[in-house]
Amino acid sequence: MTIIALAAALLGATLGLRFTVFAVIPGIACASLLASAGWLTSDDVLGRLFVELLLLVTYLQIGYLLGAALRLSLIWVGVPAYAQQMPPEHSRSG
Repeated sequence: MTIIALAAALLGATLGLRFTVFAVIPGIACASLLASAGWLTSDDVLGRLFVELLLLVTYLQIGYLLGAALRLSLIWVGVPAYAQQMPPEHSRSG
């Protein structure tokens, strides 16, 4: 389950760095489908699927929040790739 949590957090952070919060919804759907496919190929009980899906969705959202915070900090610092996204009232030039 640790691998699922780490992969979901990494996926969420990647989505958070680039996209708005609406990108998490298809990410959750795809991750749930992959977890369901993994459950269908194993001999575990149904309860394990729900635990894995809950873990996956939780860490996906935590990763998204961390990625979005990193994106905002990169915008604030003025990294050239993200500086164009800074609102004009917060720009340092002028």
